[in-house]
Amino acid sequence: MTRKQLTSTEESALSRLIGRDFIRHRLQNLEKVFPEYYDYTIGLEEEEIIWSWVYEAESEYIAEQIIENADKIVKKAGVVIIDLQSDTDVSDVYDTGVFIAFTGSGYSFYDSHWYPLFKIIYPDLDEWYKTFG
Repeated sequence: MTRKQLTSTEESALSRLIGRDFIRHRLQNLEKVFPEYYDYTIGLEEEEIIWSWVYEAESEYIAEQIIENADKIVKKAGVVIIDLQSDTDVSDVYDTGVFIAFTGSGYSFYDSHWYPLFKIIYPDLDEWYKTFG
């Protein structure tokens, strides 16, 4: 699959979206609260989550978009989805209980993961870039 090569302005815009739409958590902390999280993953085969970070959807809208488009997101954005929203223990600790994580390294995460993810969540993303600045 050919990935879009992002400009520095587009990467800056994505960085702002990531900061607005996701909360970064240490995987180690999630494992302490919910050691069986692995049973609730979508798109995790033999690989392991790397960098020890997971990103929780900040809002119910983002969480819903991720779950509703899970198959497309796993395929096009290459992320792992962790859906813990039905577990009451997790809801006491985390806002939405819907997380994404990564299993690769050595390439641009903006081009390979974040852009395809946000393009699914926000189909008019490319138009938005034109007014970003």
